[in-house]
Amino acid sequence: MPLSTASVGLKTEALTHHVDARWTMSYAAGLGDTDPVYLDTANPGGVVAHPLFAICPEWPVALASRDLLKTQGLTAAEFRRAVHASHDSHVYRLIEAGEDIVTESTVLKLEKRKPGAFVTTCFDNRTTTGELVCRTFHGMLFRGVELEVDDDRSDLDSAPAVSVPAPPPVIGVSDIDQQFELPVARNFAHVYTECARIFNPIHTDIAVAKSAGLPDFILHGSATLALAVSSLVNHYAGGDPARVSRITGEFRGMVLMPCVITLRTAEPRSADHEMVVGFDVINSDGRPVIGKGAVTLRT
Repeated sequence: MPLSTASVGLKTEALTHHVDARWTMSYAAGLGDTDPVYLDTANPGGVVAHPLFAICPEWPVALASRDLLKTQGLTAAEFRRAVHASHDSHVYRLIEAGEDIVTESTVLKLEKRKPGAFVTTCFDNRTTTGELVCRTFHGMLFRGVELEVDDDRSDLDSAPAVSVPAPPPVIGVSDIDQQFELPVARNFAHVYTECARIFNPIHTDIAVAKSAGLPDFILHGSATLALAVSSLVNHYAGGDPARVSRITGEFRGMVLMPCVITLRTAEPRSADHEMVVGFDVINSDGRPVIGKGAVTLRT
């Protein structure tokens, strides 16, 4: 059945996670990122989470948000055709081990695109005192699903208080600055699943993946993005993840394992006390995996 623009404004209940050091350290270690800020618990200030870590407490809220769309007429078969298409995280500060993080989501916008209905959902991650730590704009494409415009809600941005931000400058194929090869082991999706606590069987169960029409289990898009962010922090931020203020990218293709993916970066661009590093990621066949990527760094 079609999705309707009447879904704009749907909000999940807030979900609270206690983010302990075991979780934040596991996430970084699962990526092979050994930066002491993630792992050195002897540091008087404790350890912090990877810049993309907010996707972990966001995961169960994302499932709840999709369940809300089911109540709007989305069938089980249509639900299974959903793919994570874009990601835009605004990192106000890194999550610290030992914090309780309260996460909720709001459907911001629905668009009709050629492949199907595109849904943008905002995830807010706050402390128990209300401090906004990270806000993520999550794009989900429901392939082959039609979209109906509710005449009473024709202004799709009128209901939510937050609007979808404009994208930052992105990489162009003619202005590649550097390239980095990132090896991906056969078991990496299994490791990432357990360390992130993000379970979707198409990433670890061959039978389930093939029943969904995939050639094999595939790597999480967020895992590919996290590998790229770790490399970008090391090469452009002096190893300091606290400089990351925004992470954006579009998921373009599958990563089958084992393989070597290539991170390609553009010449950094400076503006308003920040530096933007555009990037993309291609697989071993040269096909795009992440496009229109950008990491914004505080200077």
